[in-house]
Amino acid sequence: MTRRRLPSMRLVIDTNVLRGASRTAGATPPGSTLREVLATVLGICHRAVVSPQLAREYRQPASTYGERWLSAMHRKGKVASVDAKETKRARRWKQSPALVSDAQRAALEKDLHLVLAAMEADGVVVSCETNVRDLLRKVMTEEDVANLGWALVDSKTVAWLTSGALRAAVPLDARAPPARRSRSRRGQRGG
Repeated sequence: MTRRRLPSMRLVIDTNVLRGASRTAGATPPGSTLREVLATVLGICHRAVVSPQLAREYRQPASTYGERWLSAMHRKGKVASVDAKETKRARRWKQSPALVSDAQRAALEKDLHLVLAAMEADGVVVSCETNVRDLLRKVMTEEDVANLGWALVDSKTVAWLTSGALRAAVPLDARAPPARRSRSRRGQRGG
């Protein structure tokens, strides 16, 4: 019996996934779910995408499990670096009139680097939070939304990862399915 080869995806793993991996069963999502997600990424063909800002966040105290996972990913060569530089498009998002408060602007500013890194990779952010995703829905164009998936960690995330990730990614906006990518994923950066 031959094993089906999964497409290798470059995923942006939000810091909250690493930090939450040591949580107890009472948390949402539970630490066991986060550990299972991280172990799946480590154990199969997916890679973690890290921008300079995300690397700084990863160096802040994380869970013991999250730190070990990141070290193992580095040892296996499964960490891809991207610049995640702010673009004109990102500046427009931050200045959008759809953001009605300073708190919304600050929230978007804080995690915008995740989206910028995802846009240089395969367009998927894996996170435990929805607040920035919901703000992005307000400020992005339909084309931008169609090229970004936001995988909210829950009990179905491991099945999603083992089935090929982006093909079944949770789109940022349910009206726009994730765009299929025809370019090779190895060694190329998107824009």
